[in-house]
Amino acid sequence: MKTIIPLLSLFLSAICSAELRTWTVINGKKVEAELISYEKGIVKLKLKSGKAFDVPLNKLSEADQDFITPSSHQSETIKESEATKLMRLLNEEPSEQVLIDSDLWYVVKDGTVKIIHNKSGGLLGTPGNRLPETIDEKPVTSIGTRAYARTSQRVFMIPDTVTNIGEEAFADCYHTLEKVKIGKNVKSIGKGAFRFSMPLKSITIPGNVVNIGEEAFFGCRTLADITLQEGVTSIGEKAFVNTYIKEITIPKSIKSVGKDAFESCTRLTTVTFLGDAPEEVGRVFSTKVIIYRKPEAKGWSDTWSGKPVKLISEKP
Repeated sequence: MKTIIPLLSLFLSAICSAELRTWTVINGKKVEAELISYEKGIVKLKLKSGKAFDVPLNKLSEADQDFITPSSHQSETIKESEATKLMRLLNEEPSEQVLIDSDLWYVVKDGTVKIIHNKSGGLLGTPGNRLPETIDEKPVTSIGTRAYARTSQRVFMIPDTVTNIGEEAFADCYHTLEKVKIGKNVKSIGKGAFRFSMPLKSITIPGNVVNIGEEAFFGCRTLADITLQEGVTSIGEKAFVNTYIKEITIPKSIKSVGKDAFESCTRLTTVTFLGDAPEEVGRVFSTKVIIYRKPEAKGWSDTWSGKPVKLISEKP
């Protein structure tokens, strides 16, 4: 049943469910705790008992350090209360009524629905379901900022009604998100939309997506298979940093590739461009990559972004 959220609900006290992980100190001692935040070399953890404590990053095991992947993103607190989240959502949508339908919070504008929060952590509480195409006979066209961040959902089907995936919409799904299907009308994937989402192993970006936003798949360390279909035109800065791909094909439609788009992709060795050379923006790859191109493509020289360029016919 649809409900309008009253202002008193700003004082909701429910807390998002904690995720415990076993951490190992360099002396071998293990502790089960929840990651709260990381800032300036200090990791804040919380035990089941509720006691919080700080650990220097360099005192944790190499695996734990890799898990955290120090970056400016992790200077923010990872857990957010329902009250704080609602206050943020209302601030982001100040002129709109926030409505509730089952577990979904949303706003309506110009006859279309924007999902701004999923309270249950799963799609309407039912794993495996897809996002609804309509609510109250209005099309769902947008997934808002952090609407499904840290969701418990393992499979997510984005319907064809959706045209925009917002910033950090599926970010920080460290142990849950396994598969995502992007609908055929999505035009843009926002900044950090799937950042740190694991165990996502493969993704197909359909040709209707014009822009892959900055840091869209940043830190998805299990992502080993990336398919970019013809029609995608732009790859943002740091879009695929620290992913697990060995090779990738860049379609002819791509006009720009952002700086450090494939930085720290330690297994990446082969990149095939099917079209003309995008404008150089500095470093794009940090590993020993060989670029392959078509003989008729324009704008290529012996190197691009500091990496050797060869003809596709020279592929081993």
